Amino acid sequence: MATENKNEPNPWKKWGLFYYDPADPRIIVPKQIPIFGWTLNFASKISWVIMVGIVGLIAWAIYTGQAHVNMP
Repeated sequence: MATENKNEPNPWKKWGLFYYDPADPRIIVPKQIPIFGWTLNFASKISWVIMVGIVGLIAWAIYTGQAHVNMP
């Protein structure tokens, strides 16, 4: 049985969904349950650039997809 040290900060913030650990140099980290894949370390500025890029790409795809539907 593992024991938790209450003095150690938990890098999993916001309901265990977002990883934020400035001391961890990794940008991509495994999730708490490894079968669920990977996530970004939101303490890294590069991860925020990646997120803005993904959201921008999705917004661009939605915008350009709707623009073509309305054309005759």
